[in-house]
Amino acid sequence: MPSHSCAISHELDKGIGTIISSPLKIPFIAEGYPLNIKFGPFLVITLCSSIPSDWTIVNGLPEGPAVKIGAQKITEDGWFKIEKASPFGYKLVFCPLLEDSTCWDIGIDIDDNGIRHLVVSKVNLLLVVFQKFDEAPLALNNLVLPSSE
Repeated sequence: MPSHSCAISHELDKGIGTIISSPLKIPFIAEGYPLNIKFGPFLVITLCSSIPSDWTIVNGLPEGPAVKIGAQKITEDGWFKIEKASPFGYKLVFCPLLEDSTCWDIGIDIDDNGIRHLVVSKVNLLLVVFQKFDEAPLALNNLVLPSSE
C-alpha cells in the first residue's frame, strides 16, 4: 500500500461513484443499515491504491482516525451507515463493533497543503446527496488523470 495521498476529486466535483452494499445481503439500502463502501474498479482508484478499495477507518494517524482505502494495518472493526442530516442530504457515520459504542461522524479535514481527507470528526461533516450512477460519462471523463502542479 503506498503511503502517499492521492487526490481523486475536488470540492466542486461530484466525486467518483462508490459501491454501497449491505453485509446483510439484502437488495436495498436504507438509513441506519450497516454498509460496506468501496470504490469500483476505476482507473483513477487502481493508480492510487491496491485492490480492494474498501473504505475502512484507520487509527494512529496524525489527523486522527481517518477513512482510508486498500489494505491497512491498524483498522477499526465496524460498519458505515447513512443517516439523514438535512431535508436534502445525508451524512456518513462509522459504527465500531465495540459494545455500547456510539457511531462516529465522517467529516473533512484540510491539511496544510490544502488536501482534503475524510476523517472521524464532529466538525466540517461530509454531507452527501445520492444520485443514480451513469457509467457512460465516467468512461469518457475518468480515463486520464490531470497532472498535478
